[in-house]
Amino acid sequence: MKRKSTVYAAFVLLLSLMAVCMAMSASAASKKSQAVSAYRAYLETQGESALFDLIYLNNDSVPELTVNKEIYTFKNGNMIKLESSLLLMHWPGTYYKKKGVMTLTYAHGGYFPSQFVRYVKMSGKKLNNKMEIGKFGEVNTSTGKVRWTTTYSVQKRGTAKKVEKAAFNKALKKLVGTKKATKIKQLQNTEANRTKYLK
Repeated sequence: MKRKSTVYAAFVLLLSLMAVCMAMSASAASKKSQAVSAYRAYLETQGESALFDLIYLNNDSVPELTVNKEIYTFKNGNMIKLESSLLLMHWPGTYYKKKGVMTLTYAHGGYFPSQFVRYVKMSGKKLNNKMEIGKFGEVNTSTGKVRWTTTYSVQKRGTAKKVEKAAFNKALKKLVGTKKATKIKQLQNTEANRTKYLK
């Protein structure tokens, strides 16, 4: 009898755990559907020239939304715009799924062209600058060719510190592990694209 009661108790515990897991799964699905509905409603107020994508930036089952240079997350039933002064000039480029890390890109032409890739990490409603690759060009006025110089830097106590490429790669691995970057799509804000990608 004791063995049967132990087996029965284990069976009841297993059923309880399954019920909890199913409830958690349903709750996550509900939050995701709420977020997607809010994102759709917002995009429907924007023109077709707006470019968007649905990404999984932080480590949960609720996606974030990129719209041009803006990035939104969804918390407590509300869309929240992520804050970063870098977004004024930089475009979202790639992201590391569920690592909270994304890249922002910026190119500057003219006599001294330059290109920047900034690595930022999501913390609450902020995107904090963590690392940067800078490519600085010098134009040869005789040939028109550009000679590039690449620099690497990481943030140390709020200040950018130049490092060698190996140290930069080590710091990046600490941020994202072995996760590969995923390109952020720039989808035209049409009904067809909203139907296809907002799900």
